Amino acid sequence: MKKTIKQIILALVLSLTLTGAAMAHTITLGFEATATPGSVDIWAGTYSGHSTYVPTEGSVNVVGVNGTIFNTTLAFTTPILSKPTGLVDGVSNWYAVGGQNATGFTADDGTYWGNNFGCCPIVWWQGVTVSGLSAGDYQFTFVPDPSPTVNWSFWNDSLNGTFTLDQTIVGSPVPEPSTFILLASGLAGVAYFRRKNK
Repeated sequence: MKKTIKQIILALVLSLTLTGAAMAHTITLGFEATATPGSVDIWAGTYSGHSTYVPTEGSVNVVGVNGTIFNTTLAFTTPILSKPTGLVDGVSNWYAVGGQNATGFTADDGTYWGNNFGCCPIVWWQGVTVSGLSAGDYQFTFVPDPSPTVNWSFWNDSLNGTFTLDQTIVGSPVPEPSTFILLASGLAGVAYFRRKNK
């Protein structure tokens, strides 16, 4: 009888442990400025992982809106274990709204998630650098793999939103080579006419 009770307790503990380890969702999306003008790092965060290394998966789609012309989809490339220093909750980092069918973002710092779902803090982050940006409005959308692992399955469809990247975030974009050629041609023309008129 004691052996049976011990086996039942052990089975219960193991099932709870494995269930807890299998729980994870991507619940946060944010961005931070980089040292390169016209670029930002976009980060997605998940609150659990199965091992000491969680590979990146999925991608982010960035589309210009409200007059901003831009469209790219890039795979996440950088996994890290600590929150990027440039992510500020409610300013440059947002959490999915609770509920499987909810949409939208909240500035919550993870307290809601911890109190209601027993998760958090975010323990894994994956990022990618997006370049060629100028100040403007952009739609960021987390795109999970077709068959995501438990680490990066997304909580609901709310991991997308429109964000304004101002000049302080993206800096001054690097001019295209054609801009330099046009500028050089204009300066050469001014110099020619100044010399000709002397």
